[in-house]
Amino acid sequence: MSAIRLRLERVMRILASLALTTLAACGGGGDEPLLPLLSQDIVPAGTRIDVSGLNLFPTGAGDSWVYDRIPRIDAGGTVTRAVISGPDANGFVLLRETDAGQATDIVQRLTTAGLEQYDLLGAEGVWPGVFAALPTYVEYPTPLYPVGGERRSIRQGSFGTDVDGDGRFDDFRVEIVQVFRGFEPLIVLGQTVDAAHFTNRVAFTSVITSNGASYTTTTTEEAYFGGNVGLVRADRSATGSDGRVFVAPYTIALRSATVAGLHYAVDGSRDVAGIAPRSARPVSLQRLANKAVTSDRDGMPSIAPRPVTDSAAAAFAHRMACSIVSPRANAAAKAPVKVSPAPMVSTTLCMHHPASS
Repeated sequence: MSAIRLRLERVMRILASLALTTLAACGGGGDEPLLPLLSQDIVPAGTRIDVSGLNLFPTGAGDSWVYDRIPRIDAGGTVTRAVISGPDANGFVLLRETDAGQATDIVQRLTTAGLEQYDLLGAEGVWPGVFAALPTYVEYPTPLYPVGGERRSIRQGSFGTDVDGDGRFDDFRVEIVQVFRGFEPLIVLGQTVDAAHFTNRVAFTSVITSNGASYTTTTTEEAYFGGNVGLVRADRSATGSDGRVFVAPYTIALRSATVAGLHYAVDGSRDVAGIAPRSARPVSLQRLANKAVTSDRDGMPSIAPRPVTDSAAAAFAHRMACSIVSPRANAAAKAPVKVSPAPMVSTTLCMHHPASS
């Protein structure tokens, strides 16, 4: 989820175009929010899977990974991920993923609840309402939820800013869905290992107050993690609700890694058996009581990713992945006030303000 991102300004142009032309037939807007405030988390029932002995999500200082990108988009043909700073006082590290010269900064930490990411949607300093709704998110909860169970998180409300220029705040809805598919045999650095397979999907809908038009970007990622080494493969893509392709399907597959001071490769520099072998998959299932992680500054990171200033034609659907952050200047924000769960509110391509019906 954290590595698919498109630049914000392109999405704003898309939304403006939809509001003024493509969906003009949807009718006018109104003074009230089109989407009511909603915060809802739905988790699968059943016994959770203890993977504490596998070290699926290493995030140590100095850890780095090199992946082959398929298809390649530059001469190098690789994607790199590296922990470049941290941990800070709250345990957050800064992970930088670089693909064809474009860098994505991801602020995350490993807690007893799982792998947690700060500002998943890259909204801080850009969309105040979106950031307040999802300042942090446990991307990969541990213990893992039962195989095949769907974990779904929904947030919706106001952007806290005017997207379409009509003088009123526009609305958003985000649905994050994750399914743990189980442990699957996968060739990693020439060796078959049991990799933990997750399907991740993020659907972000923007609703324009000027005429009620909506647009959804959906990102998907099939992510595979190996014990002691972390992410070993990911299949990614992103599309819009009108069928346009924001991120053409591509795969990253592990070429080499340095984790906890150990190097993993197929060139003989280290036996890849250091990756947790197939026999290391958990055979017992148990629940783990997740303790609250306490820290100062409301648990927010003190690490500030560096601004991404390149002019590549990418704007919003890259946001994960699948895992996903964009430039931010200040990470010392307050946690949001939780909203009581409410029934799911469906969004369609042509939405109307209630008063215009």
